[in-house]
Amino acid sequence: MEEWKISIKDYEVSNKGNVRLKDKIIKCSILNCGYKYFQLVENYKRTNYLVHILVAKCFIGEMILLRIHKKNG
Repeated sequence: MEEWKISIKDYEVSNKGNVRLKDKIIKCSILNCGYKYFQLVENYKRTNYLVHILVAKCFIGEMILLRIHKKNG
């Protein structure tokens, strides 16, 4: 079962790596290196958010983030 937690502003991330705003799933893009991300635009400024980092912050916690940044393989 997919579990959702609030991450940034009103955006929620799921334990399966999906992002939604209210009840609408946000279409994410994939970087060349394989990471999934989405863009948030506020006051004409774009900010990219890596989905795996948001999932780690919400479901694992802040302490483990140093190990999450390195892609295995």
